[in-house]
Amino acid sequence: GKVVTNSSILIVQTTLYSSNQKGKSRRKLSSQSFVTSSFVSVLPNLQEIQYNNMNAERREIRCDMYANSPYTISVACDGEIEHVTCPAKLRGLFNLTCPQLVQYPVC
Repeated sequence: GKVVTNSSILIVQTTLYSSNQKGKSRRKLSSQSFVTSSFVSVLPNLQEIQYNNMNAERREIRCDMYANSPYTISVACDGEIEHVTCPAKLRGLFNLTCPQLVQYPVC
């Protein structure tokens, strides 16, 4: 498959401070202190990426050579070229199922 990337780097660094009861003085806590928190960041794509979703498609292919050994033909399936082996000493129509193609963003 073809890998499309349009990524942005996001680095989050936090520093934990403590405060007294009146909230006036603060001190930096040890780097060994960890706080569990969550946040949401929206990173818009600078360039639009078109993701494809094509269902599997069944089609007929024609093997019309009478050959003593199997031979290969090329068939277009949703823009991709599939190489199909036709049987030896047999001509006719055969069913081919073009594979499903699904592209989606991942993090």
